[in-house]
Amino acid sequence: MVKRVGLLVACLLLALLPCAASADHQYRFEVPSMSIDLTPQHDGSMMIQYVIRFKNLSPDPLDIVDIGVPHEGYDVSTFAAAIDGHGLGSIRPSSYVKPGVEVALTRHEIATGETGVFKISFVMPKMVFYDKDDANYTSVEFGNTYFGSDFTSGAMRLKVSYHFPAGVTGNETKWHGQQPTSMDTKSDHLIFTWVVEDASPSQMYKFGIGFPTRYVDRNAIQKYSALADLGTQCLGLIGSALPVVLPIGIFMIPIILGLITTRIRRKRYLPPSLGIEGAGVKRGLTAPEAAALMELPPDRVLTMILFGLIKKQAVRVTQDKPVLLEKIDPAPAGLYAYETAFLGAIKADHKLDEAGLRAMFVALVKSVNNKIKGFSRKETRDYYQTVMKVAWEDVKKAATPEIGNVFADRAEWLLLDHGYADHTRDIFHDRDVVIMPQWWGYGYGWSGGSSGSFSIPGASFAHDFTTRLSNFSSTAVNNVSSFTASITNITNPPPVSSGGGGGHGGACACACAGCACACAGGGR
Repeated sequence: MVKRVGLLVACLLLALLPCAASADHQYRFEVPSMSIDLTPQHDGSMMIQYVIRFKNLSPDPLDIVDIGVPHEGYDVSTFAAAIDGHGLGSIRPSSYVKPGVEVALTRHEIATGETGVFKISFVMPKMVFYDKDDANYTSVEFGNTYFGSDFTSGAMRLKVSYHFPAGVTGNETKWHGQQPTSMDTKSDHLIFTWVVEDASPSQMYKFGIGFPTRYVDRNAIQKYSALADLGTQCLGLIGSALPVVLPIGIFMIPIILGLITTRIRRKRYLPPSLGIEGAGVKRGLTAPEAAALMELPPDRVLTMILFGLIKKQAVRVTQDKPVLLEKIDPAPAGLYAYETAFLGAIKADHKLDEAGLRAMFVALVKSVNNKIKGFSRKETRDYYQTVMKVAWEDVKKAATPEIGNVFADRAEWLLLDHGYADHTRDIFHDRDVVIMPQWWGYGYGWSGGSSGSFSIPGASFAHDFTTRLSNFSSTAVNNVSSFTASITNITNPPPVSSGGGGGHGGACACACAGCACACAGGGR
């Protein structure tokens, strides 16, 4: 029986082939470690090298490995692979991972219970993009290949290293999202490395860098197009499914609609309202509770909670990126339950414990759901939208320099607005100097937490405020989508299906500004 590490597009047939599905349920493996080295080239391509350790837990040997690649423009002749030091010559476009390649482990299969170290290196063209915010900088992002959750066990140590072009200096470098775990120098170039000790082998992790465009042939730098990126992904999905779609086309529409519904549901962490909603508005919710009612992204709600604690001088931000927090003792009286739980999630190293944040957020969602029972959800949401709009009007009407205090007083409600960053810049860009209250310095460092109010140029205030909030949102949890899904699975779990069938494939979605991502998953 052929066993393959990779994506099973034919999982759509499993509901119709119960015998095959039953056999594949024995397929299991671990990925103890995955190391990726990425080196952007002058011609806009990127050298990519994977070193992946597999442990076979299934009764049959693993004899084929599928590896996803960022796009269809690869040249298979640039690929080289080996298993435990033995060269592998059979590399061809994968029939299961689209886009991707399959590598046969002929005469070097991984036996049951054994471990094998698989290496593959290749060149991917068109991997360097213009930074969407700075035409003088490049943007390079990459997401690892991953494997179906039905087949993987245990955690994986993921290590991703970007090797900058020779000559790039430290003050010319950028990173995307969370700060690298380490920054090193090797020979004539810099290396940024990210390490995730407890990564999931069935999840993509994206990291990126930027550097001046002069280190790359400008004619080779790509311009990012969201429409083109979406089109490429759709074409890849269609191409992968084509052999299956034709015989079972009648079943495709319900399946696709189900996937879309699932993705939408994962963002809805409040359980649906049961019975008939009462009339009227539930007043008295705090800004974070109103945000939870509106089902804003959890990182935004966490930011609002942090802001409230800064305002109450219960916590101090000691570092921006990644954000490090210091609890201020004694804690002030009258904290809300979710604020106390947030403080409890601050570890001894001043970082946030994601499990603690998850427990806090689940309790917050359940509390809000209980509070709005008997009230109209729609009317209540509309009410708090009005509260947010009134808060903006108060800020706009405030005179300089008192506008700073007005903004600080209402900031939690302003964060309900999806466009809070743009509105802040628009309002403050022409304000010469604004006065901020003393407590503001606990979160943003301008006053160092010293006594008394302080002043700052309006434009500088707007930039620092939005930047620091963005830093916290991007580093509060490792992956917002996964964090949201873990909450939804508890507070608004999917309905239990009584039908049969199953799937082996992992979904692959890659949407980022000026990037190219490698995607793969699943197995057969």
